[in-house]
Amino acid sequence: MKNSGINRRELLRTGAGAGAGLLLAGGAKGALGAPGQALNPVMVNAAPPPSDTGGDLSIAAFGGDAENKMFGAAVERFKKKYPKANVKLNISAVASWGDYANKLTTQIAGGKVPDVIEIAIEGTRLFVSKGLMEPLDDYVKGDTAAQTLISDIAKPLLDGLSVDGKLYQIPQNWNN
Repeated sequence: MKNSGINRRELLRTGAGAGAGLLLAGGAKGALGAPGQALNPVMVNAAPPPSDTGGDLSIAAFGGDAENKMFGAAVERFKKKYPKANVKLNISAVASWGDYANKLTTQIAGGKVPDVIEIAIEGTRLFVSKGLMEPLDDYVKGDTAAQTLISDIAKPLLDGLSVDGKLYQIPQNWNN
């Protein structure tokens, strides 16, 4: 597939709000150091990219048929906006959050780092401590759709998705 010359890192850097309500942006593979190392700094241009932008984007999540349907619909909305993007959705059917966390960290240690991940709230500190997540604050700051989404989320929930005052996750669902 021919793309418009933008790589995955640039797609994520410029398209935080285009994640169709998933997690906006994880850490692009090019921005990650080795497991356990801190992220390399990424300069953020949070304006959404043009609709003819292409590139590869990988998403890791956990669940069953309902999650496949929900994430699949989000990917379809994203693909309508960015038809040249190649999105690989990997839904893990696991028995527990711990099984998923183990599977995901093993996958990352093996060099297969997803661009966007779904993790349970209790995984935030674990993944941040291992240098596997990038703060989303700069992405949100430059994206009005992301700001609108964030404004509808209870502060205690956002606090639970933050480490040292930096936001690392945006929930795709929650109970108020």
